[in-house]
Amino acid sequence: DLLRAVASQIQLTESERIYCAKLFQKYADPLNYSRSINSIFLNKTTFSELMVSLGVNPKYIIQYFNVFRFQHTEQIIFSEFLLGVMLMDETTPHDGPAGQLRLQYIFKIYDLNDDQQIGSDEFIHMIRHIRRACGEKTDEQSVFEAAKSKAALMLPEGTRNSFNFNEFVNAVLNKRLRGTSKLFRLPISALGRSSSSSS
Repeated sequence: DLLRAVASQIQLTESERIYCAKLFQKYADPLNYSRSINSIFLNKTTFSELMVSLGVNPKYIIQYFNVFRFQHTEQIIFSEFLLGVMLMDETTPHDGPAGQLRLQYIFKIYDLNDDQQIGSDEFIHMIRHIRRACGEKTDEQSVFEAAKSKAALMLPEGTRNSFNFNEFVNAVLNKRLRGTSKLFRLPISALGRSSSSSS
């Protein structure tokens, strides 16, 4: 069970789960009908409102909504939300079960056209975000040059301008693509954790 594996790795406490459940209920059940956590859900609008409250840029919320929907419905249930925000928490390591899932989510977020490939424009988008998170220059020329050099390391044959998920994972694990640990992070923890304890 993915949820249990990640919760165990990040040592999720019962009080943190309850904190997250109350946050979820605030937006999924705003009229406070006191329904069971298993019978309420977030739609695109309520998910957007919740994620904005956690400091997420509204421009990217639709991509987050799409990757959180593990069951591919038009709504997000609590277990999907809890898994997503655990993976996004600043304290969550970028290795082990959580790291593997984080890479899946990150790949899906930047695969904007959902073709199971990260193309050149999508990769430039990813590199811009990595550089911004690392405090590096994000002007068009700097981002383009950085993306070009990293792509050459990932695809040395130079015959393609896109890469699939396995190639992405290999590049991260072999440190040919650094900085992905900075991606897909919440500015404000949905678990009530302090960012000062982030790894």
